[in-house]
Amino acid sequence: MVHNGRIDDCEYCVLKNKYEVRSGCDSEIILRIVEASGQDRLKGISEVFSLINHGHMAVAMGQRTSHTDRDLWLFRNEHRPLWVVDVRDSLGQIMFVSEPSIWDDALSQCDKAKGVVRAAKVIELPVEQIWHFRLADGIRQSLAPQRYAVEKGPAMAWEDDGSRHAIQTHGVESKVQTVLGADDRLDAGKVAGGIRLDVLNASCDTLIDLVNNVRLFAEQKAVEESMAKADFQRLLRSLEDKRTELEEILGLI
Repeated sequence: MVHNGRIDDCEYCVLKNKYEVRSGCDSEIILRIVEASGQDRLKGISEVFSLINHGHMAVAMGQRTSHTDRDLWLFRNEHRPLWVVDVRDSLGQIMFVSEPSIWDDALSQCDKAKGVVRAAKVIELPVEQIWHFRLADGIRQSLAPQRYAVEKGPAMAWEDDGSRHAIQTHGVESKVQTVLGADDRLDAGKVAGGIRLDVLNASCDTLIDLVNNVRLFAEQKAVEESMAKADFQRLLRSLEDKRTELEEILGLI
């Protein structure tokens, strides 16, 4: 869980009597409220909005629901901004930032990303909405997340019924991929037969970067109307020749 903001001192002191915490960090109380609703994350996040009336929060919660399934929950109130950067088309990822300028600055510092990220969708998360993204069975679902509106009435004091929610503990269920023996040595640059995967990956990454830059610059030229039709046709023929060469290389494997 990532929390940008601060829970009001009075709310935090009351809530930590109701929910067990392990640290002195006010952000932990959000996690414990959500956990108290079991596996119903939507209900747990709704409880956050019910119990925290004065705190400031923009929150992202990630969850592994099985070996292959992932969930991302995003929500905020009026006191903190939250923007979603959807780059699943190019990077297969969802990112989130407090301000769009943070994304722009990060992109400007990474030369490789400039050739890969062509048109990121940067969207402001509305106040008091809950967005849910899911990756199931390794297949990314629809670009549109599930959206839930939070309906809030006037703030009212809630009564402490004396109950206390203990921290829920869960065993690690992730599948172990590889177990190294005592004499095994991990070398990321080699596999059996002396083949250097790092060299192969570097060569492929260079080709990918070049192809993405060709597409990026060609799109810019087309938008600016600064590329002659004859040059565009030559570009297409060259790309077709390179595609044929790559298919021949693939046939060698």
